[in-house]
Order: sequence, then C-alpha cells, then structure tokens
Amino acid sequence: AGETDRVDKDRFGLPGVFIVGVVAANQLRKRLDRFLDTCEVALRRLRPIHFCIKTDRSCTAGGFDLPREIADREIEESVTVIEDTPSGRGLKGNELARLYSCFDLYLHTSEWEGFGIPAIEAMASGVPVATHGGQGPGEFTPYPELVVESTEVTDDSGAVLNYIDPESAVTVIEELFYQGPTERREYSRRGVKAAREHYDARRVASAWIDIITRDLDPQHSY
Repeated sequence: AGETDRVDKDRFGLPGVFIVGVVAANQLRKRLDRFLDTCEVALRRLRPIHFCIKTDRSCTAGGFDLPREIADREIEESVTVIEDTPSGRGLKGNELARLYSCFDLYLHTSEWEGFGIPAIEAMASGVPVATHGGQGPGEFTPYPELVVESTEVTDDSGAVLNYIDPESAVTVIEELFYQGPTERREYSRRGVKAAREHYDARRVASAWIDIITRDLDPQHSY
C-alpha cells in the first residue's frame, strides 16, 4: 500500500510526506483562505507536511486568487494547487479517487454546506475528515475528536456561517500527524464503514425508490 501511495503522489506532483487536502470549487463560501491560514500556522509547528487544493480554477472573481494568497503567506513550496483543465473538465472518477488516496487528512473549510459530497468521497477513500461542527460534514463525519473549533456568524440574510479557527485546525492535524499506522488505519476504517453503511449509492437509490413507491401508493394519506 505504501508503494501505491508513493506512485499516486508522484502522479500528482505531491511529495512523499503527510498531506492535508481539500477538494472544493473556488468560491467564497468554501473559505480556501482559511485553509491557507491553517497551512501557514501548521508550517510553523509541523514538518514535513504538505497541503493540496483540488479546485476548478486557481483564480476566480467570486472566490480567491490562490497563487497570490499563497505567495502573500510565503508558503509556495508547501502548497500544491490542482485545477481543472482549460476545457473545464475535472478529474475522472478513478483519478479523483487516486488523489483522495494521497491525502492523510481531508480538511473541510466551507462556511456552510448543503451536504458536502467531497467529505463523503474522502471517507469512502479511507481518508479521515476534519471539519467544524456546523451544517454539512459536521453532521455526518464519525470523528468527534477531529472536530475543529469555529466562530459562528449570522449574515444579513439570517444564514448561520461557520469560520474555522486555524489554530484549532492545526491541533486536529497534529492528532493524526503524530499517530502511528495502527491508529491511522482505525480512522480510515471508521470512515469507510460510515460511508458504506449510510451513503453507498445502492443504499441511497433504494431509499429513493421507497419514497417514490410510498408517494405513489393510493392508500398513502398525507
């Protein structure tokens, strides 16, 4: 497994060290700036470590200028940004799974999520997920010890947003960074188990079929 991990990291230009990753569109609500703040704090305390952002574009009007954000923090050598092709095509499913397998930890930074499919994909790939306790991944990840502290803010529309605390995120990263293979495998096992039991495509499809069948039943009363 170690050899496979090394080959996959080479494929994506990642070093053979502890990798913290995120997969997110470059939108303001994904708070990739908080991810980079976490990188900056972590690099003062943890070595060797590397960070990876898989996104659609490295610079967007509705998101962040990631190259500039990274340069301003002087962390260019420790962050890899993987963006979609110019045609807008992202990684194919098997390639995305390979990228997830390169991560030692997935760090969720969005200020809010309707659900959070990348977090499920990471869990299914055996990657532990660190997240704040708010809406989305905070509701379904099976790692209470990897919950990141956050500041809760209500915006002008009444929406409740969560801004992760970089210092707390680094403390959570340390939880895994200093653990051995046995402990890391246990995190992996828990995530895969939760993803398969609750979010396997066949289970989700079966639940939808049950709902549709129930709603079409003329005997069903509303």
